[in-house]
Amino acid sequence: MHIANRTFLISGGSSGLGLATARSLHAAGGYVALLDMNAEAGEAVAAELGIGAGERALFVQTDVSDTESVAAAVKKSMEWVGRTGKALGGVIAAAGVGNPGK
Repeated sequence: MHIANRTFLISGGSSGLGLATARSLHAAGGYVALLDMNAEAGEAVAAELGIGAGERALFVQTDVSDTESVAAAVKKSMEWVGRTGKALGGVIAAAGVGNPGK
């Protein structure tokens, strides 16, 4: 799989499996769009990955349980793809949806 200079949309990208995936793809030269509900964590991760990396990370606050939120996030991410010129390489679904319980 070609990762370098490709863009990957990652739901749940600011924590857990999504974050690990984002860091791995970014380390291999990929561009990552982090779609997550947690704005504080998402912005921190995007800043961490974007610094000194040629703006290779984008955070979009997204609620994956809301179709309109997902559509808006995809639109914003694809606009970013247009600006960077880095083709879409994949979409990774790593967001957890559910209520915590005992």
